[in-house]
Amino acid sequence: MARTILTLVRHGETSANVDAVWHGSTDTALTLRGRLQARRVAQHLARSRADAGVLYASPLQRALDTAQEIGTALGLDASVEADLREYDLGSLEGVSFRELAEKHRLFERMREDPDHGPGGGESPRQVAERFAGALRRIAERHPGEHSIVVGHGGALTLALGLLLDDDPSTWRRVMDNCAVSELLFDPEPSLLTFNEIEHLDGIDEKGDELRAALLDFVRRRDFVTFAALHQHFAGDAREPNEIVLPGNRVVWAGLPMTVNDAVMSLLDDELVAAIPGHISAYRRDGRVLDLPMEKAPPREPHGQPHWFPVLLRPMDVVREEEGGE
Repeated sequence: MARTILTLVRHGETSANVDAVWHGSTDTALTLRGRLQARRVAQHLARSRADAGVLYASPLQRALDTAQEIGTALGLDASVEADLREYDLGSLEGVSFRELAEKHRLFERMREDPDHGPGGGESPRQVAERFAGALRRIAERHPGEHSIVVGHGGALTLALGLLLDDDPSTWRRVMDNCAVSELLFDPEPSLLTFNEIEHLDGIDEKGDELRAALLDFVRRRDFVTFAALHQHFAGDAREPNEIVLPGNRVVWAGLPMTVNDAVMSLLDDELVAAIPGHISAYRRDGRVLDLPMEKAPPREPHGQPHWFPVLLRPMDVVREEEGGE
């Protein structure tokens, strides 16, 4: 008889995880490391859970971006399930874990009174019932199937306490970012595995893995602006730097040096091309994409730093188009 299995995945790292502050309902982007974690867990699931037929995710961006990587690897579209969102702490959103523990006695009060709603937000019981209810509905919706669910550490911890021990306060273990756990409904839930993280070993933000992720990002989109690079790879960017190209300088404030170095190495190896955003400089789907002349770079090399749009494109695509003209 086919078993009903839910593979649970926590989203990748965010700046809130790094800074040890509470972002429950706050919509936070993945960090560079979080992006690499999402890519790594997607590859892991494609190898180990290739039989999964459906994918669900919290509506918060960090979970959706993680689910997108998984969906791409497994050929699945993510369905948004609102009740998979993280624990909302109301006015205590953005407060450090240390202050929550020492000043607000948050974790003590959660254990003492599961109906206490800190900061005017949700109570532990509300969160547990909401999240556990979503897991039960997914299991009932897909009996005998294997589903993947992308959610959040805090809410999932409370839900596991309710599902496994009928008490949201009993389960104290939190999944790591992009860890994998497996829940069997037979028909009552039981845990098959918890917090698998071996697939995250050896993530190197400065090496070949980031280069591969950048190149894949450019290839999938045909052309990429530096603004798109920043949005996708640098949710936690805090340091200014510049990309230097022959004859001109492109300044992009906030792009981490790890991404900067990876882009420059791809340019040096002629795997991507940096195309100035002037008239007829690049094409997509047979259309010439123009920029207003006041935003275009100078025709001749400019001696001083100068703002202008630049696109990254796969070098093989550029060569093919140049050869066909």
